[in-house]
Amino acid sequence: MSIMENFAKTSMKIAYKLPALVIRRQEKTVRKKYYKKYSSNINSINWSQKEIEEISKYWRRYGIKKLDRKGFKYYQSVNGVFEPRYITSMFFDTVVERRLNPYYCSEVFQKKELASYLFSNIDGLYLPKTFLKVTHNHEYVCDDIFISREEAINKCFNLGKIICKPTIGTARGVGIKTVTIKDGIDVVSGKSVSEILDEYGNRDVLFQEWVYPSEELKTLYPRSLGTFRVTTYLLNGEVYCGPIALRQSVGDVEIDGVNCKGYTIGVDKETGRLYKTGYFYDEKNQYKMFEHPDTKVKFENYYIGDINKMISVAKKLHSRISDIGIASWDLSFAANGDVVFIEVNLMYEGVDINQIANGKPLFEENSDEMIKYIFSIR
Repeated sequence: MSIMENFAKTSMKIAYKLPALVIRRQEKTVRKKYYKKYSSNINSINWSQKEIEEISKYWRRYGIKKLDRKGFKYYQSVNGVFEPRYITSMFFDTVVERRLNPYYCSEVFQKKELASYLFSNIDGLYLPKTFLKVTHNHEYVCDDIFISREEAINKCFNLGKIICKPTIGTARGVGIKTVTIKDGIDVVSGKSVSEILDEYGNRDVLFQEWVYPSEELKTLYPRSLGTFRVTTYLLNGEVYCGPIALRQSVGDVEIDGVNCKGYTIGVDKETGRLYKTGYFYDEKNQYKMFEHPDTKVKFENYYIGDINKMISVAKKLHSRISDIGIASWDLSFAANGDVVFIEVNLMYEGVDINQIANGKPLFEENSDEMIKYIFSIR
């Protein structure tokens, strides 16, 4: 390879990685604020000398001598489980994701409007219908055709109950809302379609079909769909699935997520049944739950659906974006039993949800091999 060819190749690598490095540096700052926010919870955990030695010894194998203990203590402060193999949010965002997921792929593949093209014709998967897409340049697309704003408003005139969400950047429910449009007006808020569009400013947004949940999810809580966080990763040419968590709302909230008055609970991957304890957590209000506070359905051993089917679908989804090393899917079960695609998270995936809910490390039995593999990538 000539000097110029080598220079060009190196320049391309830098060009691909630079946006990721800048954004992930910003994310690291956010995470520091995040840990500061939860400092009272973190400070409540006091490790024994044996625990300190155990966790230090584990990570020293991989060359990490100065360990950020706050992430481990944060998980433990919620679920009470000490686990040296946890993957902390800081480590995931700045090391794991950076090495496994090329930024230029992640940015494109996780855009919600591409799901119907990337993931169509997967057996057992249901992709909610998109009625309208609005770009940040205020262009309107319906059925793959650009239309005027007036036409877009008319298309939405009597859609009934739908969900509105930005195409990217909806972590933990931010920016997502449900509306019921009749005669051009949301019957709940009284806002017109035009006003709803204006609320999103210059963000790309989708108007999508509202999907009704399976009987199991509906019995547990009828107002929201219920969202399963399923993380898949590639190792030695095979797709594996990490611990699975269900997120659901409480009260009168229809959007799932721990930041939307919701809770998270682990799901047994072998049986499709819930574990005993759910967790509601924020910096002011943190507690364990053993039944849904509204329906009074007890969590322990509650059958929540065909999890093996969901895992199979998630692995097929991952095969469609094989350049990605790790992906966190938000999935659910529709009324007909199909697995519903909600979104895929490829940047800042929120892996705390899976681990807190299950008290298990993200890579479970593959932890040692996966961490070793991650550190081998440069």
